[in-house]
Amino acid sequence: MSNVARTLARHTRRALACAGTALGVTLGITLVAAHAAIAQSPFATMTLKTIGTTPIGATVLLDPRTVIRRDQLVTATVIVHFMKPMPTEKGTMRSMKAIAHFDCRRRVMALSEDWTYADWEGKQLLAYERIPTRGFSRHYDPATRGSLAAISLDYLCPRPASARKG
Repeated sequence: MSNVARTLARHTRRALACAGTALGVTLGITLVAAHAAIAQSPFATMTLKTIGTTPIGATVLLDPRTVIRRDQLVTATVIVHFMKPMPTEKGTMRSMKAIAHFDCRRRVMALSEDWTYADWEGKQLLAYERIPTRGFSRHYDPATRGSLAAISLDYLCPRPASARKG
């Protein structure tokens, strides 16, 4: 269950506990609006799978329908929800979506497109970048344990048990 869904469920329980009071009515109206907003968000149309959490508490999600494998190369859409908003030049970023390419043999990741959002639902676009360079010339080192690259590579390119470091 995503963090947004968990928060909505908690507030729904609170609204039901306050049913019949002014607070319960206000919470109920707010929740209906929130559910409608999430249903219309770009992320709502995706089937997301949580694949890990970074050391700063950001949730890394994957859209399994976008995974394309060719030998040792994998392409997939990856989303990150930041629990603590991240300041950027264009505003406060709460989520990011990227089309990422993974070379399982070399264990590197490269991005071809990157969207940053001011909300968790993916509706308030802060910035979009299409990276023109093909290949892995602009790659992200997975050596940082718990990074987006490391979590994604561990999930999409699992190493054989004999190759894992203990």
